[in-house]
Parts: sequence; structure tokens; C-alpha cells
Amino acid sequence: METLPTPMTSTNATTTHSYLGYMTWLNLGCNIGIVLCHAIVIAFTSYLMYCSIFDRKSLRCKQLSWSLRTFLTTHIVGSLIAIPYQVYLTAKWSKDATDTYDPYTLLLLGIGFLVDIQLVSVSAFWLTIERCLVLTLPLSFRLHIEKWIQLMTVSCLSIWTAITAAFVLIEIPLNVDKMRHCQSVGCVLPKYGFVVPFYMKIGISFLNLFASCFLLMSMKSENPLKAKNRVIKVTIMMEVILDVLPTLINQFILVTTKIPTGFYIGQLGSFTIVLNVAICSIYYTVILIDRSKSLRIGPMQSRMATLNSSRFNE
Repeated sequence: METLPTPMTSTNATTTHSYLGYMTWLNLGCNIGIVLCHAIVIAFTSYLMYCSIFDRKSLRCKQLSWSLRTFLTTHIVGSLIAIPYQVYLTAKWSKDATDTYDPYTLLLLGIGFLVDIQLVSVSAFWLTIERCLVLTLPLSFRLHIEKWIQLMTVSCLSIWTAITAAFVLIEIPLNVDKMRHCQSVGCVLPKYGFVVPFYMKIGISFLNLFASCFLLMSMKSENPLKAKNRVIKVTIMMEVILDVLPTLINQFILVTTKIPTGFYIGQLGSFTIVLNVAICSIYYTVILIDRSKSLRIGPMQSRMATLNSSRFNE
């Protein structure tokens, strides 16, 4: 094993822990998996957004809500800005894992990676809030508050992005000579490390957990065959299982052992977050797109397909 200094606190000092030998191969596998997941997200979600704008007849519901469209757009943008970081880690990978990555490249490309993790959780939270309001508020009040929901969503996404980028850029200039061993963006953040982005992630994860529990209880009486309801439920459950719970477990281990789980599982935590987005992107496309309407088929087949898919419409 070799030792790597890793930023653990908001001071200029770094804490040194043992770096397990298998981590090099584990991180390679995770990085490749993350790149593939980002590619899936971009492909499937872009197609769904295209249909929602230019080919609405192919949708199984009348239209996508503003928050759901924002949620999907955030996935596309997040993957586009995060994938260069993962491609760089994969392309420059070396078995020796020493003097492989340029610290400044890790820092600048890592901004997209950190912002992506924040944006997905923030957009998921406001998607959950919107659905809660749809189920609990009367129509007149719901229409009145919709603009405020849109304003809050855009504001939170902008604030989260600005804060995350600021706490990364504040690390410049870097002490390059002491960072030649670094293999991730977290290693080149000696001043504050992941403290601010991580606790922002913890905060939004707690909010997501509470809002998701409330929404799932509120949706018990809803028709489970409606496309939107099925998508929302799967979104919430996948978000909790692959994003919220791993984040909270990581925080618990960090508090109790003073060592982040990254020293044992590497990029696996990041992989589960992106895997969640990739799975949901595929599921959105399968559930919300009626392929029979987007293909050129005979009139009798088209009529039968319409009857079979009518149960999904709102």
C-alpha cells in the first residue's frame, strides 16, 4: 500500500491515510462505468426531450410538467459537463498511479463533476415538491404557485452551481509539486476539500428523503398506471436507494471513523449516483414514449396501439 495525503478539513493541513492497492483497478472500472452511464443519459434523455418538444404525439401523457422537463434538462447538462472529467481520468489511467494526472486539469474538469452531483439532487428535490403540490393543493392555488416553483428551482440550481465552482476555484494557485500523486479532484483541494459541496449534498439529500416519503404516502390513492405517476415513483425510489442513502451512509462512516468511504470504495459512490440517473433515463424513455405512435404502421395497428396505450394518458 502507498499513502496519499487527502484533504479532510477546512484547514491547510492534510490528513494521510493508507491507499489500498486494489483502488487503482476499482477506480478504472468505476470511471469507465461512469462514462458509459453519462453517454446513456445524454442519448436517452435528449431523445425524450426532443419528443416532448417536437413530437408530442409520441408521448403517452399529454405533456411533461415544467419541473420534469427541468429535471431532464439538468441531467443532460450535468452529464455534458461531467463526462470530460471522467474521460480524462480513464484516458490518463496508469497502473502505477503516480505522476499521471495534471493537478490543474483535475481541478478545472472536476468542477463539472462536482456541479453535476449537486444539480441532479437539487432538480430531483424540486420535482418532488412540485408533485407534492399537485396532489395536495387545489387547482387555482396550484397555478398561482407554479411560477414561484419555477423561480425557486432556477435560483437554487444557479446558487448551488456558483457556490460549488467558487469553492473549487478558491484553491488556485495549487502547490503542484505536492499534488503529482493525485488521482481525483478531491486530492487537489487542500484548503477546503469536499467540505462545502459535501455538506450541501447532505442537506439536499435530507430534504429529498423527507419530501420523497411524504410524496409516496400522498400517491397511494393515485392511479398507478398513469405514466407520470410511475415515472415519479421510480425516480424517487432510485434517488433514495442509489443517491440519498449512500450519501447519508458515507457521512455516518466519516463522522464515526474520521475516514471517508472513498479510501475503501474509491469512485464507487460516484458511480452509483450516475447509475441512478442512467437507469431513470432509460425508464423515462420506455414509459413516456409510445413507440407505436412514433413508427409508420398500418391504420388497424395504429388503432390497436392507441387503445392499448390510452390507459397511460392523463
